Amino acid sequence: MAQPERIDIRTTSGPVPLFLGCGLDPVVLEAELVRPLAPDAIGIVSDTTVFRHYGRDLESLLESRGHRVVTVVLPPGETSKNLEIAVEIYGELCGNHFSRRSVLLALGGGVVGDLAGFVAGTYMRGLRFLQLPTSLLAQVDSSIGGKVGVNHRCGKNLVGLFRQPAAIWTDTRCLSTLPPEEYLNAFGEILKYALVLDEPLCARLEALPSVEAVRADEALQAEVVRRCIRAKVAVVEQDEHEAGYRRVLNFGHTFGHALETAGRYVRFRHGEAVALGMLLAQELGVAVGAVERSWADRAAGLVRRLLPLPSPEGHAADGLLRHLGHDKKNVAGRHFFVFSTGPGRFAFREDVPEPALRQTLERFLAAGGAAPAGARRKPAACGRCSRGSPPAMISSTTS
Repeated sequence: MAQPERIDIRTTSGPVPLFLGCGLDPVVLEAELVRPLAPDAIGIVSDTTVFRHYGRDLESLLESRGHRVVTVVLPPGETSKNLEIAVEIYGELCGNHFSRRSVLLALGGGVVGDLAGFVAGTYMRGLRFLQLPTSLLAQVDSSIGGKVGVNHRCGKNLVGLFRQPAAIWTDTRCLSTLPPEEYLNAFGEILKYALVLDEPLCARLEALPSVEAVRADEALQAEVVRRCIRAKVAVVEQDEHEAGYRRVLNFGHTFGHALETAGRYVRFRHGEAVALGMLLAQELGVAVGAVERSWADRAAGLVRRLLPLPSPEGHAADGLLRHLGHDKKNVAGRHFFVFSTGPGRFAFREDVPEPALRQTLERFLAAGGAAPAGARRKPAACGRCSRGSPPAMISSTTS
């Protein structure tokens, strides 16, 4: 097995080790990270898709080392990231006598990591947990930084807290089982880093023929993952609790979260919504004089060339503005936005007027996202989105 690269993230609660590599040994995971925590019980939180690939092996390894293991398996997707599912997990932990000495392992993508971290931060006022991100999006973004939470009908990640994991274990082998659409989904976040924080990464992505070129080149994939991780680590170390600088990571997310909420968390994948949000942000930046038109067009061209974006047709400006009103970054009714002003550069605006927001949204929606018709992906058809029915319940097993 390859020797993992270790990155120590400096946080107010102490260093958080992040282990990165291809071919990380799960025996080392147990020996170096799990066993030193001396847990009286271990909870694995995963979803059905990820658990099918990796869950049984992880359960067997932990049980063979004498650990008591309780596994909670969720339906995949954003609709599982809510308070109702969190309450069900609390019940599983309580029913299996989890204490403050117990540990949770978040085995999955961003939904699993956010939800398991939220449960870990709130059950008995705090359990230790490990992030084991298996999706590209989780590996480059959501597993890092300690932001955990659940969605609410009023807004994305509206209920949550800062809770740092005990460690992060990033095995890039997991990306080999990732469906193509989820690999593409992560590039919304990867493009975010390139456009506001990492000029060399931006140049590398502009030279790519396609996203598939990254997946086909193990060395290039490792470089992209590493650059994104190091970019986020540098931001988190400067501003762990998002008091100022860390807000740069919200580029594309203000509009993106509004789209996700309006779509009931099923119409748009997170990375797709962020990509649409970046296009909207750049148009807004031009409207308020923060972004030059030539750069807005160049950035939008990069996003559209690499990602087959869904159409936002069917949404109305009024509805999206209502969701924007619940954005966590708003201060005293003033709208906050991040703009990319050049490759790897950014600007903040805390006083974006609502008329500019409305006009930008109306123009964008009227143009169907302003993408060439052949490049747009149709919005997903989902009965749950129209009916608003609750997600399926969790399943659990106990060793």
